[in-house]
Amino acid sequence: MAGLGAEISHDSSAFADIADASADALICDLPSGAAHKASSDEESYMAFLRLAERILRPGGRCVLLSNRQELLSRCAQSGPWKEVCSWVMGRGEANILKFLLLVLERQASTLARIVGLKQKPLQQPGDQSNASPWQKKGAKFGCKR
Repeated sequence: MAGLGAEISHDSSAFADIADASADALICDLPSGAAHKASSDEESYMAFLRLAERILRPGGRCVLLSNRQELLSRCAQSGPWKEVCSWVMGRGEANILKFLLLVLERQASTLARIVGLKQKPLQQPGDQSNASPWQKKGAKFGCKR
C-alpha cells in the first residue's frame, strides 16, 4: 500500500520477521470454510490472536472477519483486547452467509503495566499528534469508542 508503509501477506510464516509491538494494524479474513477446516478451530483462532498480541503495539488495531461468529467472539474475550466495534454482515444469495467483522484494540499487557514499559498514548478524537500513518491517511472504520 503505497505511502503507508504497509505490507500484505498471505503466508503466516511472514509474521516471524515482524518485531514485537511494531505494527499499527493487522487485518485478517480468518479461515472458516470447508477448505480450511483444520485451521478454523478454537486453537488456531487463539494462536492467531496471540500472534496479533505479539506484533501489535498497545493501541494497535486488529480487524477480523469470520463466519464463525461465536468462536471469534469467544476467543477475542481473552488477552489484551478491547472491542472497538463489530458488525454482523450477510453475504451470498439473500445474505444467507453471516460474517462477523470485529475491530479490536490491543491494550497494554499486565506485564508492561507492572514494569512500566513506555507505550504511545492513545489518540483523543481529532488529535493527530502521534497518529499512525494509516490513521493520518484517513482509514476509518466508522466506529465510535
